[in-house]
Amino acid sequence: HIQQASNGKGLAADQVIYLFTRKDKTKKAVKTGAVMSELYESSRSEDGFLYIIYSAENTLGSN
Repeated sequence: HIQQASNGKGLAADQVIYLFTRKDKTKKAVKTGAVMSELYESSRSEDGFLYIIYSAENTLGSN
C-alpha cells in the first residue's frame, strides 16, 4: 500500500496514482500487481536504489 504524503491530503475518489520506475534517465510504467523484488531487480540504479516516480491524475470524465 502507498501511504499518503505528510501534507495530510489523500487522493480524491476521482483520482488515480500512476507509478513509474526510473533507471538511467528512462522512465518505465509499473504494471499492476508488480512484485517489489522483481521491480528492484529489473530497475534498480547503479547506486543500488530503486527510484519510483508517482503521479496522481484525475480519471477520465472528471473535472
